[in-house]
Amino acid sequence: MMHIVFNNLGALYAKTGKNRQALKFLKQALKKNPGLTEVHVNMGVVYEKMGQKRKAVAAYQKALEWDDSNAMAHYNLGVIYAKGKDFPKAIEEWETALKLDRTDENILNSLAWAYEKLGKRKEALAKLDLSIKLSPFDSKTYFSSGRIKYDMGNVDDAIDSFKKAVQHDPNFGDAYYRLGLAYDTLNQSYDAISNLLITEIIYHKARKMDLFKKTRARLELLFTKYQTHRENFKDLQVPETIKGYDLHKRKDQIRTSKEK
Repeated sequence: MMHIVFNNLGALYAKTGKNRQALKFLKQALKKNPGLTEVHVNMGVVYEKMGQKRKAVAAYQKALEWDDSNAMAHYNLGVIYAKGKDFPKAIEEWETALKLDRTDENILNSLAWAYEKLGKRKEALAKLDLSIKLSPFDSKTYFSSGRIKYDMGNVDDAIDSFKKAVQHDPNFGDAYYRLGLAYDTLNQSYDAISNLLITEIIYHKARKMDLFKKTRARLELLFTKYQTHRENFKDLQVPETIKGYDLHKRKDQIRTSKEK
């Protein structure tokens, strides 16, 4: 029983950022029972937090020596490989983790990200589709899917995904921005400008002034391109979360996200 106590104490100290104390208890747990896969995984997590990647890899590999069916060990190994930009190895570990646990959308999203890094967009989309089935209200997954579809030239499908992203998160500025760009690709002036107008309000309200300025600059280009003006969008329908927000009300109080 003491090995369980030591493992729990190690996990507790790790959560509070006391990594050295965490390692002390985890090592004591292994002395009591060296075959505890969970302890090796916990040690890997602590070593990774401490920036000791080699020891982290060794800990995860040790866990897999005892139990090759530990999805978390495979996933965490993949994370380390991905941080080192070794995406093929990361994918190998994450695919193995997925076979062991097909209900974890984090594994699917990580795989999608890695496949996209390798330029394998179809594979990335397939993983995102599976992730959406597991978690149909995750706005970020719809956004990632829409972004890849847009890059592949599937603008209509991309718009559908971006719409679902903002449906589940009305404050998703990046998704509104991408929607505006997508509609502009189709030369749908009203929808393109409308979504960017919503975007600038969201960024302004969130005090993301660098992104706000980027959006405003894009809007000026669109006003010129379509020969229209801001005044023509006074009746714009906006999400409930930003209704009545005045772009000029708190201008002096807002700093760029790069400022301290």
